[in-house]
Amino acid sequence: MPQNGLSNDSGQSFSLIDCISVGVDRMQRNFELMRKQVETWQRSELTDVTAKVVIDEAFVEDKLEAPKHLARAVHDLYFEPKYEEFRPRTIWSLSNAFTSAFKELGPIPQFQGDGEAGRVPGGSVLEGFLTTHGGAGRTSDP
Repeated sequence: MPQNGLSNDSGQSFSLIDCISVGVDRMQRNFELMRKQVETWQRSELTDVTAKVVIDEAFVEDKLEAPKHLARAVHDLYFEPKYEEFRPRTIWSLSNAFTSAFKELGPIPQFQGDGEAGRVPGGSVLEGFLTTHGGAGRTSDP
C-alpha cells in the first residue's frame, strides 16, 4: 500500500494527502471570493427605505421561503443591531440581520428557508433585489 494513501485490487491508488490538498485549495479560493463579497457589502450603503423594501419583498411578497414572523426580527436586528459593527446602514448589516433572524429557527427550518446549504439566509433576496434595482446600494470609498 502506498504511503498516505489507499490502493484497490487493481493497483490503482488514492492519495489522501492529494485529496485533502485539492479540498483545501478549493476552500481557500471560495473563501477569497466570499471575503471580497463581504467587503463589497460592507461598503455598500443602503437607505432605510431600501432596507424596508428588501425586508418587505422577502417576507410579505414571498420572495424568501421563510416563516413570516422573522420579518419583525430582521427589521429589529437591522434598525437596532445588537453589535456595533452592524450599525452602519449597509448591505452587510442587512445580510447579518437576515442571518441572525434565521438563527432563531431550528436546523431543519434554517435549511428549508433558503433552499441551499452554505448560502447566507436572505443573501439571494439581497442579491436579487440589488440586481433588479440597478445596484441600489451606494459604495463608499474604502
